[in-house]
Amino acid sequence: MEVIELLARGAWEEAHAIVQPIEPLQQNIAERIAFFLARERQERRTIIHVVKEAYALRSAFLHHGKKLEDLEALKRFMGVAFRCVLGLIGNADRLESVDALHQAIDDDRLS
Repeated sequence: MEVIELLARGAWEEAHAIVQPIEPLQQNIAERIAFFLARERQERRTIIHVVKEAYALRSAFLHHGKKLEDLEALKRFMGVAFRCVLGLIGNADRLESVDALHQAIDDDRLS
């Protein structure tokens, strides 16, 4: 997959995973994905770590021009992203909008 395509996908995911423009993006995106995908605390922590690791790679590439060398981290993130897309497809009848997705995740975080 082309790096440009990965960056474009990342930008789309970032745009749909935040609620307010002033949110700390990395933390909130990681937590929302973790709560969407997992029920167990340790699995959520693992997902948060993987997302933050990938976000750091993205930032280093975009903001500092560093080469993307940690392909294993990217591979782990792509696994999480794929699970997220499958989850969204599987819940399309229940989550009819981005707001509904945010509400369901926030409800889960507060339960």
